[in-house]
Amino acid sequence: MTQPAQPVEQAIEALAQKHPGWGFWKILYRLYRLNYGFNGKQVWRVYWQMGLNLPDVNANDCQPDCGTP
Repeated sequence: MTQPAQPVEQAIEALAQKHPGWGFWKILYRLYRLNYGFNGKQVWRVYWQMGLNLPDVNANDCQPDCGTP
């Protein structure tokens, strides 16, 4: 049996609207600090289903014309 995801969705949605640049880990740690008792796996599942996953940003990805040798 699984718990309904509605409280998790509401908490994630509130943080995502307030901080749109935050990724999963910042949202998860903020939920922990706000004393929500959500499981990290549950938060990840709902976060992914809501389509909030941000694209990866890799500092090593450089275009050929970026000026580095």
